[in-house]
Amino acid sequence: MRKPWGYVVSQGRVILESRGRAGLPHPGVGCSEVSCEGLTVTAQPPGVLSRRSLVKGVIAALSGLGSGPLATGQEGKAPGRATDAEEIAKVEKLARDAGLGPLHNTRSAHFLAVGDAPESHLRQALDICEALGEAFLVHFRGRGLTVEYPDRRLTVIALRDQDSYAALLGEAPGTDTMNHLREHRARRGWSQEELARRAGLSRAGISAIETDRLVPSVAAALALAEALECRVEDLFQLRRQAPKVVGGHYDLETNRLVIFDFRPQQQAIAAQAARVNLFTLVHETAHQLSFNTGILNRQADVPVCVSEGLATYVELWRPGVKNAIGGVNRQRMQALRQAEDWIQIGDLLADDTAFEPKTAQLAYAESWLLVHYLLRASSRQPRFRQYLAEVPGSNKPADRTRIAEKTLGPLAKLDHELKDEARKYLRG
Repeated sequence: MRKPWGYVVSQGRVILESRGRAGLPHPGVGCSEVSCEGLTVTAQPPGVLSRRSLVKGVIAALSGLGSGPLATGQEGKAPGRATDAEEIAKVEKLARDAGLGPLHNTRSAHFLAVGDAPESHLRQALDICEALGEAFLVHFRGRGLTVEYPDRRLTVIALRDQDSYAALLGEAPGTDTMNHLREHRARRGWSQEELARRAGLSRAGISAIETDRLVPSVAAALALAEALECRVEDLFQLRRQAPKVVGGHYDLETNRLVIFDFRPQQQAIAAQAARVNLFTLVHETAHQLSFNTGILNRQADVPVCVSEGLATYVELWRPGVKNAIGGVNRQRMQALRQAEDWIQIGDLLADDTAFEPKTAQLAYAESWLLVHYLLRASSRQPRFRQYLAEVPGSNKPADRTRIAEKTLGPLAKLDHELKDEARKYLRG
């Protein structure tokens, strides 16, 4: 399912947080927290870096606040079929604009790494990406899915430490953005489709903006403000707040994975830092692979529960461990054990609002359970493959439910099966 982060030790636990160059905390939003071998690690849904950096840029451009470098939004569109040299040049420009350097780059068969991390760290990251990629393809082919690497290398931006990561974000320490789009829409009693029609945008775009998965361009922000008869800064605001626990990220807009090395600033707990590095890299690479090997389409209205379900399904993979993908994710099950409620699977597939902070951990847990069940139950695998093939045809809320019902069958029945599956694991 999915920001700057670091960690400190508190009451015997390693708690992730981020600190900028001045020692002030950087916050994050919309994250997924999981304990990883004694560490509390947080991963984020795809595309959040764009929202954080660009919303700040939109507000700055329209209200005169000023802005640092925009880490992802300056290009506007994904790199597409850029050559390695062109992609290296683009990433190096972003890094230099953020004051980073010296920069290195290296390549493997399917990945390209660029950043200010030591070359040894870049090579190590690509070795892990390649090993995970091989296991990923073998596993999903074994589930009947047609998966292949794209015809260009996938980009990994590997940074020296959390300070470099914060600098690349181009935001002031301790700032974050508040998104009030849904509130303004609800006050008028408008559906997402109605607001989309009035603003000249897509319904899927409105949904993605409201759930912090997509940042509006300046033109879109102006169109939304005009439709709602308010100011842009009424819809998107900067704020200061206590830091939240956040992990590395895969940026859906630019199709880049961004990681940093915890170890330089956490030498006293280097072993734990190495595990955090690995967990983050695996979870976010799972996103990148899902969107680039034929399982998911970056241009489609993919429910967050599906993209995060796939990432949490893969996240426990470790080098040298056979059949590590698709095992029981007991840390996610723990969130189900602690939950007092249940999100109906039909609601989770139709609407991404469950990934807001109040219910996010339950949403991630149910997402893992959903994908795990659909891929492990032999009777469900063909239906899930059909569902994934038809998801790109979704462009309005009713389409999500229609496609799910058509391919997965009655969602109430699926919901009942998943509850039974959860009970089985929770009793174990």
